[in-house]
Amino acid sequence: MPDSFLDRTAADLLDLFAAGKNTPGSGSAAALMGALAGSLIQAVALYSKEETILAEARERFERLRRAVDEDAAAFNEFWR
Repeated sequence: MPDSFLDRTAADLLDLFAAGKNTPGSGSAAALMGALAGSLIQAVALYSKEETILAEARERFERLRRAVDEDAAAFNEFWR
């Protein structure tokens, strides 16, 4: 079993969201969409050579990437 939800295939992760379990839930899904947007912003910043935007996008991307699993862990703890 993967350590992170992000270690799963996209199809597997979509199935997990659709399963109706507590986790991963809407917070993890929101973080995943934010991280995806951050990835796209990084790509644009790389092509435009906007170093400030690239650095900010990388920072936010990493935070949101971690939040996918952090949200699930926090929600599991809440239910305990």
